[in-house]
Amino acid sequence: MARLYKRTKTLKGKEATYYVVRFKDQDGKLRDRQFTRRYEADAFIEEVAELVRQKAFSVTATMPFRDLAEKFLEASAIGRNGRKPLVRRTIYSYRMYLNKYLLPRIGDTPINQLNRAALNELVQELIMDTNKRATARHAFAVVKVCLTYATEMDYLPSHAARGIVVQEDPSEYVDKDGSGTEEERFAVPTRGEIRKILKTAKERRDTYPHKQVRDAWKRFYPMIMFLALTGVRSSEMRAVRWSDIDWIERKVRIRRSADGETCEIGPLKSRHARRDVPLPEPLYQELLAIRRDDSSLIFGGPKTGRPPTHSTISFRHWHPLLEEAGVKKYGLHALRHYYATQLLSSNVDLLSVKRWMGHHSAAFTIDRYGHYIKENATKRIQKVKF
Repeated sequence: MARLYKRTKTLKGKEATYYVVRFKDQDGKLRDRQFTRRYEADAFIEEVAELVRQKAFSVTATMPFRDLAEKFLEASAIGRNGRKPLVRRTIYSYRMYLNKYLLPRIGDTPINQLNRAALNELVQELIMDTNKRATARHAFAVVKVCLTYATEMDYLPSHAARGIVVQEDPSEYVDKDGSGTEEERFAVPTRGEIRKILKTAKERRDTYPHKQVRDAWKRFYPMIMFLALTGVRSSEMRAVRWSDIDWIERKVRIRRSADGETCEIGPLKSRHARRDVPLPEPLYQELLAIRRDDSSLIFGGPKTGRPPTHSTISFRHWHPLLEEAGVKKYGLHALRHYYATQLLSSNVDLLSVKRWMGHHSAAFTIDRYGHYIKENATKRIQKVKF
């Protein structure tokens, strides 16, 4: 808060009155400004008051972006401003983008100096250094959410990142060998490849020479089938209990998720992820054959009852399975994409797909899988009689 002091001094034998305004600058240091007329001092006080209200002279406005990011992560871990705590994997992702792309560039920059020009320059550097707009877009999203937190905590009155958008480059989604289309944002296994994968997994369970391997695949074969025929996330699949299965309605209730590395059971990614997913006949029969009438985890370990980590499933079982089946390398999440594309290719209505996938809106489903809807519509229009 600025203060006004009236002073007198003798100048050339005459007593003169002047006014001193004392205020804090952007570094929090006390400064004095001298005026010969009262109205000039009053006008400056009003100007300083507005700047203080806008946090231009506050100490918090000059904190480095590095400190703001740490405050944001700490608050997000326990639930910032009444929100639910962020899941561990989201915080890990934020910290990765901060350490790898953001802190080396703007870590020591005061947050009130991150104006539009500075942020546009940051975006250009990210695009040039990462050579991928998708990576630059994700990294800049972390900057946005940190600066939004600063405005929520009154560290800043507003921030310039809101109006900056990193546009997508469709050519990034074309395969390296030049094949594919610009709409292809991710690799999706074909129906034939899924059949090969499931057949190989079943052979491992039934006919593999070593009993230890056969016993392991008694758990992992239905696990792979569960992912492919329900489209749930890996974290959701690993937290499903036998009590979540509705054997009469033939559906599974998705109510919780498991951390990728610690395997701790916690809340779902969002409220939209809470859903009921129908069980196709092959999966229903497979689960019925190993059914247990208790509330233990379906895919928990035989000794500990804990689910396997995401890395264990991916690297010890999924990738070797693909190699043995003669299928090109896919991520485990590709099974979720396979489920969605099969539904859309089979003319399942968009709202049902959105609900079973746990998306927050149908618009997101269209944005992610819209090209499959378009391809299917192109085939169907040939059968329309005009």
